[in-house]
Amino acid sequence: PLEVWKRYARRAYPDYIVADETLWLEMQESTEGNLALSMEEEEILQSTSMPLLINGRAGSGKSLMLYYRFADYCSHYLKTSRQGTSPYHPLFLTYSASLVQQARDRVSAILRISHRYREDGCSFSAEEIRQCRAFFRTFQDYLLGCLPPERQERYQPDQHINFYRFQNWYRRRRDVDLELAWHTIRTLIKGYEASGYLDPDGYREVPEADRSVDERSFERIYKEIWPNYQERITREDYWDDQDLARDVLQNGTLNPIHPVIFCDEVQDFTQLELNIIFCLSPWGKYKLDWTVERLPYAFAGDPLQTINPTGFRWAALKKYLYEHIRAYLSPTHSFRIEDPQELKNNSVSYTHLRAHETPEHLVCRLLLE
Repeated sequence: PLEVWKRYARRAYPDYIVADETLWLEMQESTEGNLALSMEEEEILQSTSMPLLINGRAGSGKSLMLYYRFADYCSHYLKTSRQGTSPYHPLFLTYSASLVQQARDRVSAILRISHRYREDGCSFSAEEIRQCRAFFRTFQDYLLGCLPPERQERYQPDQHINFYRFQNWYRRRRDVDLELAWHTIRTLIKGYEASGYLDPDGYREVPEADRSVDERSFERIYKEIWPNYQERITREDYWDDQDLARDVLQNGTLNPIHPVIFCDEVQDFTQLELNIIFCLSPWGKYKLDWTVERLPYAFAGDPLQTINPTGFRWAALKKYLYEHIRAYLSPTHSFRIEDPQELKNNSVSYTHLRAHETPEHLVCRLLLE
């Protein structure tokens, strides 16, 4: 099969690459910007389907796919900005600061090294590539920037409530599943709708597909854990991610200046936060006609790997995204969002292969390193 023998094939480049010794050596030394991709990954990169949903376990290469696709939009931005400045630019969001730094470094390397951006004399200067580093943000940092300075002071990092602190608060409650309680409070009670907190009566009206907790568990957590939790964070001036999101919706400014929005580790986001992300797109200003078949959104994640138990499901994200896009399409417009692309192989076996290496050489090099 092609997938097997491709791993033993040598790399090929356009002939003009070898005429530039500096570029050639830089390409060969860079693992970030010059990766050998699997057949699965190549298929995703060649696909024109947008919005793009990518599902994969840790090490499958799902983030890598976002980096390569996002680099294309950064390239387009840099080319068009040479003709004049624009307030619009792409946006790459995730919850993790380390993932933001990794995404910046990888996309910068791709723009600098990949032969795709050296063709037709369209290479980018170091200063141009540095412009793109501002397009990568943690979601929390982005939301704080939407608030006026006097409200930002409320959100001190040492007062932030995450799952680890929540566990410490309630570790003596042996009768309660704390992951389930955190999920219920964060995702359902505080993170389901912007109009207010979800109570048991409201939860009974939630569509069956959105109910990730049975009614009895929801009601118990709402009565036994939620009042104490909310009273404590209010009294002691703590805050959680949903407090910040609600404050932005009520007192902040959301600028719809991001026609391209990518989101990594999407399983960490609640519906409330996803709705904020959708509001950052300028497409809502327009009534799009029947010729529009793709919109540049991309989401990658793994429901089994999360820093916050959210009960994330791809079907729910597809539904939210579809409803959001339908709001500014003509009523008769048929718009399809493809199912998540599945990455099943662990990318380590071939994405770090250098041009002269077989998988056996790779194993030896990694052991030595």
